[in-house]
Amino acid sequence: MAIVYCLGCCPDKESPGLPPITSEGKNTFACKINGEVFVADGSGTNTPNAGIYAIMETDFDTLGSFLPQDSSDFWLVAENGKQIVSFFINSPLSVGKHNFSANTYIYPIVVRPKNYGEVSRSGKNFITTSVDTGSLFITRCDRTRFIISGTFQFKAKNLSSKAETVEVTEGRFDLDYSKTH
Repeated sequence: MAIVYCLGCCPDKESPGLPPITSEGKNTFACKINGEVFVADGSGTNTPNAGIYAIMETDFDTLGSFLPQDSSDFWLVAENGKQIVSFFINSPLSVGKHNFSANTYIYPIVVRPKNYGEVSRSGKNFITTSVDTGSLFITRCDRTRFIISGTFQFKAKNLSSKAETVEVTEGRFDLDYSKTH
């Protein structure tokens, strides 16, 4: 009886409310912001693919078709009502870990900013810094099929108040980036 009780108490491998982690170009984007589920659904926006807008860019090559993919920048914006989660990865873009650990301005205000994660909610903007850090792990970057997927997590600071932060956990995305801008 005790074993059955313990098995019932174990958390599921999948987090409730979040789509599974995939790498097939399913156009999904989700995470938790301060423990609350965020799933891009396009509400409050006119961006394509359920509120997910992504650009892979290599100096005027917005699909990464002509220049090597490892010289590409990647900017992703996901919306759900009045909340937005975004991140920017400066080249080289490759499978593996990309750290958010520098003070920077956001894209497109700065054409080649440092890697960052950002959250906009309740009229406030939060961005990663050299103190409030995180990372993105690209698990698939398929130039032939235009699929990019991965996981992410970060802590970001409200640069207006300097005291308020948000924590983004269990982030995952899986995009066919040929259809997201």
